[in-house]
Amino acid sequence: MPLSPNQLDAYARDGFVLISGLIPDASAAAAADAMWIAMDADPDDRTTWPEGYFQGLDDPAIVACYTADFLAAATALSGHPRDSIGAPGGALAINIFPTAVWPGSHQRIEALAHSDEDKYEYMWALNQD
Repeated sequence: MPLSPNQLDAYARDGFVLISGLIPDASAAAAADAMWIAMDADPDDRTTWPEGYFQGLDDPAIVACYTADFLAAATALSGHPRDSIGAPGGALAINIFPTAVWPGSHQRIEALAHSDEDKYEYMWALNQD
């Protein structure tokens, strides 16, 4: 599934792009169910939701979200060759309620990373600042 020039431009500008059809609905629903089970939370009962959740998950339902179309889109957005990105054996689940996205914030983070490449060699150091 090739991305359109508009999608590539939106990603460069905003730092994210919504792409329909990369993950079949049934696969996405199964992955969501697996995530809620892993968090020991009920999606319909906010009192069971954790303050934040950060854990690696290797549930097959979650790994199934790395479809061929998803990986093709990831490589197109990264600018790397298609054979350089493969499906991982798991996924890092980060759920913070509520979630907020700031379009364009990736440009400020990238500028910070380039401001001191020795200091920000690793993502954890960048996240600290």
